[in-house]
Amino acid sequence: MTAKRDHTEKEDRGMLDLIKKTLLTGAGLAVMTKEKIQELVGELVKKGPLRYLRRPPTMASDNR
Repeated sequence: MTAKRDHTEKEDRGMLDLIKKTLLTGAGLAVMTKEKIQELVGELVKKGPLRYLRRPPTMASDNR
């Protein structure tokens, strides 16, 4: 019975390692996305003010 228990513990560790790596990968992607957005905003600020787009006709008639 000990051999089976050890095997299960190894599987548990493997699953926990997989979950840990998945979470760390997701966090890394979130950081990369944040940095990319900050870079894009920085470039837009350097280029100057953006022109406002007109609302589509369906929205222009909306009384907001």
